Amino acid sequence: MIDELHGRIGGLVHDFDERTAWARQLDAEVQRLGRELLAAAQRHDDAQQDWQAAAAHFQREIARLEAEKAELLASLSWRLTKPLRFARRQFGHASVQLGYLARRALGLPPRVLRSLRVRGLKGTLERVRGSDAPAVLDLPKPELLVDEAATPASPIVLPRAASPRASIVIPVYNKWRYTEACLRSLAKETQRSGFEVIVVDDGSSDETWERLQQVEGITAHRNAENLGFVGSCNAGAALARGEYLVFLNNDTQVAPNWLDTLLDTFDQHPRVGTVGSQLVYPDGRLQEAGGIVFSDSSGWNYGRFGDPRDPACNFVREVDYCSGAAIAIPRALFEQRGGFDARYAPAYYEDTDLAFQVREAGLRVLYQPASTVFHFEGVSASTDDDRDEEVPGHQPAEVPRTLAWRLPQATAAGHRLRSRANTVSVGAC
Repeated sequence: MIDELHGRIGGLVHDFDERTAWARQLDAEVQRLGRELLAAAQRHDDAQQDWQAAAAHFQREIARLEAEKAELLASLSWRLTKPLRFARRQFGHASVQLGYLARRALGLPPRVLRSLRVRGLKGTLERVRGSDAPAVLDLPKPELLVDEAATPASPIVLPRAASPRASIVIPVYNKWRYTEACLRSLAKETQRSGFEVIVVDDGSSDETWERLQQVEGITAHRNAENLGFVGSCNAGAALARGEYLVFLNNDTQVAPNWLDTLLDTFDQHPRVGTVGSQLVYPDGRLQEAGGIVFSDSSGWNYGRFGDPRDPACNFVREVDYCSGAAIAIPRALFEQRGGFDARYAPAYYEDTDLAFQVREAGLRVLYQPASTVFHFEGVSASTDDDRDEEVPGHQPAEVPRTLAWRLPQATAAGHRLRSRANTVSVGAC
């Protein structure tokens, strides 16, 4: 009995010693944590003091700069040089206009030759006589490209929706000034539809990638290698989060409400797979009111060089295709069809092929004139005058053969597989 009691006492003593050691360890841990807490609190106090000191410093700097600005604006030299600054800005705008007109003039000979081949001499002369469409006065004009030497550019800040309805994908390759103008037009437009902007740099060699890092509110992606227009669009689509994909060329500027009207088309019309905007030249002439595909797989733009206000071009209708310069498509449908077909790389006819795929899925391709986009044309790739235009590394003759297998499928109602010879006026709406 006594031995049993001794054993029990010994066990209790052992448990007591273990618990005492454990309590001492806990006490030591509490003391260590207390010291760390005090040190963290001290660091917090120090950081808060540093922040307050930095804030006070920046406030003083802001006040100093505001005072210098006010002094500069009130100075005699600033007032005297105002006419010079105005003249320099006007010269920069004029140089942009002259450059645009020069590019159009350089493209005139091949367009004339194509017109003679397609329409003949009589049709070409009729086309020239009918191409003097009046300038559009009631549409907003695109802003001319910023001359940073004359006017330092302000930062570009775009809204980024937490749950975007649309993902705007902009493929770029060099030509930063066009990309900048495109992003600025997006930044100043207030849209009901939340959106995100994804800019895909296809290995630009100019300042584009560096400048994109300075733009707030966009997702900037740089391809590891040059993928061309088709590959860049697909790369941007892979990063998208929106319900709809909106492909937008970097040589565009958008008009008010362009996005809302583009996306509302999906809700207002049944069985819609793709919607394209009305494309307008910077000088106010109509560039495209939807597209037509002929029986030889070549294509043309409705209303080209006409008046955007023409009633024939101002109603929603089904078309064979819409130019990829400004189109919207449900992201799920785009992924289901495998994106833009890589067989059309680096560019051209990928939008036409996608339109045929949309119809294969039992959906329609619609043109939406209420969504206006100004398109400088020929900057994102090269000029797409007749969709037969040569792209470096791409053989246009191969394109019709690639697209031809889709032609037995139905095109838009009213223009099924027509030949050029049987089409009286493809330029009119």
